[in-house]
Amino acid sequence: AIEVVKHQRKQAIEIIFNQAFNDTDQPEDRLKRVYEITTEVHRSAQNDGAHVRGCPFVNAGMELADANEDVRLEIEETFQQFAKYYRTIVDELRPSDEDPSLKEAAARALVRNMNGAMVASKIEQRPEAVSDAYETALLLARGHP
Repeated sequence: AIEVVKHQRKQAIEIIFNQAFNDTDQPEDRLKRVYEITTEVHRSAQNDGAHVRGCPFVNAGMELADANEDVRLEIEETFQQFAKYYRTIVDELRPSDEDPSLKEAAARALVRNMNGAMVASKIEQRPEAVSDAYETALLLARGHP
């Protein structure tokens, strides 16, 4: 299970985050691309006849976190790695003198927003539930006006 989590994390970073960051250097556009690419991945699976599966890390965590501490820690590490990408976006959108703990909280909230969006996409069997969550993500990333 740990190797599966590591493999899926590597794929998510390459397919979603690295692609989004390679597509543009603008933080708002990077964030939008993360949501667009994730939606596209879900839509592609659905078009191939599969169910929308949501977040593989949330799915595994819900099933195994209580039973296997090593798997839980690996999933937690996955979310921390994703948060680094979101933190870069937050750092670029917010004032440089803002309290770093607020920026870190925003990065964690962005991970949770995406996780919730992918849970919704699985429950609704609707990939667009992910892209629907972009506006909330943008608010979290920008912080207070």
